[in-house]
Amino acid sequence: MARISDQWINNAQYDLETARAMYRAKRYQYVIFYCQQLIEKIIKAIILDKTNEFPPRIHQLMRLIEKAGITVSDQHVDFLRELSAY
Repeated sequence: MARISDQWINNAQYDLETARAMYRAKRYQYVIFYCQQLIEKIIKAIILDKTNEFPPRIHQLMRLIEKAGITVSDQHVDFLRELSAY
């Protein structure tokens, strides 16, 4: 499954590059959207690597983090919940 998780990471990298381009263009709403997308894809790659199962088709970052078994601080929980709205 590593090959598929690499695709998730590559897509996340593309989203990061897109977010940077949108930032330079002062298209800030799209920066937020692509940042949410890249974090989601990285978490899904972690889920895939840990479970050898395709990640769930959800977009709530905190639910994905729980599925991945990742521990985050309270400050990050608030940030990730807010980011999930995008």
